[in-house]
Amino acid sequence: MDTQATENAVGKALAALGTDTLAANRLALSVTRSITYDKNLAGMDPSEVEAAVLSAGKTTEHHVILDAIREFRRRTREKADTIAPAPAKASNDPANKGFFLQCWHAFLRDGNLGGVRILTVRFLAKWLVDNMRWVEPDELDWCARYAVRENEDAPASEKEDRTKTCYDETLVLLVMNKFARSMEKNPEKTSQLIDGWEREYAEYTTKQFGHAPDWSPTGYTRTPSTSAFGAVKQGGRA
Repeated sequence: MDTQATENAVGKALAALGTDTLAANRLALSVTRSITYDKNLAGMDPSEVEAAVLSAGKTTEHHVILDAIREFRRRTREKADTIAPAPAKASNDPANKGFFLQCWHAFLRDGNLGGVRILTVRFLAKWLVDNMRWVEPDELDWCARYAVRENEDAPASEKEDRTKTCYDETLVLLVMNKFARSMEKNPEKTSQLIDGWEREYAEYTTKQFGHAPDWSPTGYTRTPSTSAFGAVKQGGRA
C-alpha cells in the first residue's frame, strides 16, 4: 500500500467535506496508520479510500471514518464475489456488450481507456447506469463529485463537457476494476461471463458486418479524461 497516496486521499476527502485543514491533516495521518495496521484493508486503492471517507459524511470522529472504510471494503469485496455469477439479463443488446469489451481489452492492455473513443465510453457508461447491475447509487455520486473536483479549474467554455466525459470514464473504470478483482477471485466464472459476451458479440458483428471483431490495438490514442483508480494520464491525440 502506498501510505502517502492513501494519506493524501483521506486528506482530500476530508477537505472536500469542509474539515478544517489542520484537523484534516492530523486525521488523515491517524486514519492512514489504522488502515496500514488493518490486514482486512490491505491493498485498498487510494481512490477507494477517498470514496469511503466521503461516504462517512462530515465527521472528525476517527472510529466513524474507519468504520465507513471497513464497510466500503466489505461491500466492494462482496460485489467482486457476486459480479461473475450474476445473470446478464439487464439488456440483450450485444452492441452494449461490444462497448464493454472494447473498454475491457483497452483497460487490460493499458490500465486506462485512452485507446477507446470517448463516444464508446459514453455509450457504455449509459448502459451501466441504465441497468445498475455493477454500480451502486453512492458510487455514482462519488464519480460525479470526483469529476467536478478534477475539472474545477477547466475553462468555463469546456467545463461542462470535460466534467461529463470525466464522469463517464471514471464510472467505466470503476466497473473495469470490479471485473478485474472478480477475475482474480473467481477467474473461471468471470472468464465464462466475458467469453460468453465475446461469442455473442462475434455472432452479432458477423451477421451485421460480415466479420468477427478484432481486439488488437488500432493505433488510436487520446489523453485519458480521468486519473481515478491509478489510470495514467498519458499524452495522446484527442
